[in-house]
Amino acid sequence: MDPSQSLSDCQLQIFNRSTKVFHTYHVHRVVLAVGSRACGYFQKAFSAASKKRHSNSSTTTSNSNSNSIIRVPLISQACRVVPHLLDYLYDWPTFPLRTNTAAGLAYIAEYVHQPTLLQRTLE
Repeated sequence: MDPSQSLSDCQLQIFNRSTKVFHTYHVHRVVLAVGSRACGYFQKAFSAASKKRHSNSSTTTSNSNSNSIIRVPLISQACRVVPHLLDYLYDWPTFPLRTNTAAGLAYIAEYVHQPTLLQRTLE
């Protein structure tokens, strides 16, 4: 969905280490970093960005409403399951955990520090 329509406040740029290509997802910081499905990786990234922004008082007001960009380098198998990770984080009611995505989801769940998804993939 277009960021202006979804009101996304963050670009998640997934870098495929094999193909050297970025794929961009327009997401919401609150979904990635707050609540029971929060990811420690994104919490730390947003916290670091916030501290950096606040340490430079001349840019605090001008950058406070700008979209964050988080770049995540992943192996190809994990890149393929990023849409499934996002479905899980956005609490998709019919989130499918299938055998063909479980290994990739386990890898990415551990990478982004999302313990409930990791546990689910290991059950």
